[in-house]
Amino acid sequence: MDRRVLLAGLFGVAGTAVLTAVLPPQAEALVGVPPPDLTPGSSVLPNLEDLKTDPDDAEEAVSGVQLANHRRRRHRRWRWRRYCRREWWHGYWRHRCHRRRFAIWIWI
Repeated sequence: MDRRVLLAGLFGVAGTAVLTAVLPPQAEALVGVPPPDLTPGSSVLPNLEDLKTDPDDAEEAVSGVQLANHRRRRHRRWRWRRYCRREWWHGYWRHRCHRRRFAIWIWI
């Protein structure tokens, strides 16, 4: 297993080296590097100044709107689990399986 992982990694590195040697330097679209002439407002990262504002203040700014409270309840749902045992029967091991019911709790 370790040899297969090593060989796959080596083939990946060799394939990447071959692609970079064959492709012209202008092929930036394949690499995924952004173009060097970015405008200041076109950043991928979020504006941190907007994140500093408190979200509760934004909700209070809207007047005349009542927020709905949703109460979550806990429900028990039944699922089935396979329960297998092995037993010695007429000179060989035999597997006997049956289903057992068990409960899970979910929040709705």
